[in-house]
Amino acid sequence: MVSIFKPLALAAFAVAIFSASSVQSAEYPKAGASCATLATQGCWTWYHDSRAVYYKGTKEKTYVGYFCSYKNPGAAAIASYDHATGKIDTFYLKTNFGFDDHNTVTVHVLPNGHIITFYSEHYGTTLFSRISTNAEDITAWGAENAINVNCTYPNVCQLSAEGTNGNRLYVFYRGPSTQSGDAGMPFFITSDDGGVTWTAETKYFFGGTEGAGMRPYCKYVSNGKDKIYMLIEGDNRNNLPPKPTYFMYYYNGGFYKMNGTLIKTMAQVKAAPITTADVDTVFFPAKPPDGLSNVIGTGWDVALDGDGYPVFVYDIYDNATGGPNHRYYYYRWDGTKWNSHFLVNSGMPMTEGNVETGFGGGLILDHANPNLIYLSTHVNGVFELQRWLTADKGSSWTTWQITSGSAAKNCRPIVPRNTPGGKIDVVWNYGTYTTWGGPFSMDVKMYTFDSTKIASGVTPVKTGFERRAPKETGFNLLVSGLSFTLASPALSTLRIYNVEGRMVSDLTSSVWRMHAGVNAVQYKSVGLTRGMYIARLFDGAQNYSQSFVVQR
Repeated sequence: MVSIFKPLALAAFAVAIFSASSVQSAEYPKAGASCATLATQGCWTWYHDSRAVYYKGTKEKTYVGYFCSYKNPGAAAIASYDHATGKIDTFYLKTNFGFDDHNTVTVHVLPNGHIITFYSEHYGTTLFSRISTNAEDITAWGAENAINVNCTYPNVCQLSAEGTNGNRLYVFYRGPSTQSGDAGMPFFITSDDGGVTWTAETKYFFGGTEGAGMRPYCKYVSNGKDKIYMLIEGDNRNNLPPKPTYFMYYYNGGFYKMNGTLIKTMAQVKAAPITTADVDTVFFPAKPPDGLSNVIGTGWDVALDGDGYPVFVYDIYDNATGGPNHRYYYYRWDGTKWNSHFLVNSGMPMTEGNVETGFGGGLILDHANPNLIYLSTHVNGVFELQRWLTADKGSSWTTWQITSGSAAKNCRPIVPRNTPGGKIDVVWNYGTYTTWGGPFSMDVKMYTFDSTKIASGVTPVKTGFERRAPKETGFNLLVSGLSFTLASPALSTLRIYNVEGRMVSDLTSSVWRMHAGVNAVQYKSVGLTRGMYIARLFDGAQNYSQSFVVQR
């Protein structure tokens, strides 16, 4: 079943210079409702991936899987956005899918450009899969493959270093128990023929007493070659007492702690799964960060940085009061230990009527650059979308509003996997939401890095900002450079960093020769090429930070 339509008009992306202040900037649409609608009546939960994928072959497209709630009992759906034309296609993979946003659709692009999807119902008794008939095209599909496993939340990873001919597919999911009464432990299956046939399932982790209702919730990320990292919540967030969250990784036939200690080989795991006593704990409910108490948490996303180290984002909320305080955290492995950084209290849960209070607005990492986060947080009583950037691995952040003044919630953002680094490409749910079983009326919204191609009649792209009167302190953004005010030049410092946190220019000696008051530097004179940077200034009295983009 295919649907083809053109998206709504979207405010143009002004590729110029970004302000570091936490205010609405002209580069971004001013409300979620003004962004392109990729799909109507579509939403998702956050324990399956990839939910969206960017792929450039002979074409350049972004693919998004979602649960379509257009009418009960819903459908498993996929949409594609063509970056060259702005055209959007949609396809219903399976109708009569049940009415539940935990009925999930996972999307992956195979090395030959064909799209493979995995979808299952909440507590599903079958994992379904389909492969597109043609490369980079979702309008025609092969026959549905019904894989005989109990499955919730399919997660797909592909390892090029494994398999008969390379490119072994792994699908992880919450599966059944060997005894009745258990809601499901983590399992996986593999395929060496591009998803045509699958191995028997393996339960790789055991979270607690069989029959006790334990339900570990997992997030996964792969380096695409030989490693898969696992963030494992010990149980459902609503089951008391709160359980810890664990972390480990798979590599070359074995499962390891982050310090490189082998936990078990694959053969050992198939004989007896890994237990909570075997793995490292990254979140202790009894000892959460920042001196909090009586809280529980949930993992939203995990990615790998430029060094191949894992980064994850986490939501910690008050267990006693039902979760009115959703505090977002950023965890980063530095090679020897985890470092956690508080981001923001996003406020109330995204649900209405005090139902499912553990559901926050949500946050996501940009996997091309996990220094970037997109998050949903309360602004003037409405869930709005923000973009956060760190240049010091999480200690400090620069923020932008992506949406503002919205009439409904902007929640559960996703950055499509493989999106080109430094680009803004984000999709999210916009509308009203009560709980996972409805009623809800959410659309899939999209803001893409080539927004000028979305529909017609969009505002022309800006080439730069107007010169403004200098502020009394800090930075001013100019079309061709930076203006700044010095209180005491002899004590001042000015350094430029790229978004990876590496210093690319130290202008301190030049600043010492400047005068008190307003000064300026030109991007060309500093030798900056096109890209995004962060300037850090100490003006002799105070510290300032300014993010900016050199466009030409």
